[in-house]
Amino acid sequence: ASEGSAKAEFDLGSLFLNGSGTAKNEVEAVSWFRKAADQGYALAQNRLGFAYLRGMGIAENHAAAAKWYEKAAEQGNSEAQYNLAVLLDRGDGVDKSGEQAMELFRKAAAQGNVDAKIRLDDITATLVQIKNVVSRIADRGNTVSNVDDTKKLEEIASNLATASETTEYAALNKLRADCDTASRIFEDVEEFQKVTVIAERRVNGINAELAKIHFDAPLIQEI
Repeated sequence: ASEGSAKAEFDLGSLFLNGSGTAKNEVEAVSWFRKAADQGYALAQNRLGFAYLRGMGIAENHAAAAKWYEKAAEQGNSEAQYNLAVLLDRGDGVDKSGEQAMELFRKAAAQGNVDAKIRLDDITATLVQIKNVVSRIADRGNTVSNVDDTKKLEEIASNLATASETTEYAALNKLRADCDTASRIFEDVEEFQKVTVIAERRVNGINAELAKIHFDAPLIQEI
């Protein structure tokens, strides 16, 4: 590290960060990460971005975190690509951009980044769920007789219509909750319909028995 090797500087910073073979010192760790990052070492740039994001050994600064993540991401570091995508998705320390976030998630996933793959799979699954619920509301919304439930389904349908793969992840999670609410409404309707059918059968059975008793009454009287 004393000879200016970026990798050695990064490794030394990691030792200080983890307290491995030396006393743990986050400030010293960040100092070495910066030396390596200034030489363009992607791993150190990503680590320095994380330090700024968490206020680890340095004052918390999300804009600075995004800057260093971007430097590492431009060199193809998949972890930095994922980290920067998360910030872009939220507009945290950087201008919000769902399009850029998705591009980086895909780049990171293509390199095998597990977190990026999980995020993309989750987004895809959520959009499929939203599509199914929208179709269900369109096809079966008129079967809901409760006025409040009908209004809620209309509100949910309007919310779901805004969904796309570039929708902020937190917003997608809220839309997923809307999907669950719609599903519960339809489940309640189906359960009510089942109970109604059973009740009607019982009433019909009772009426049939009463009719038989009424029909047999004159015979009983004659006897």
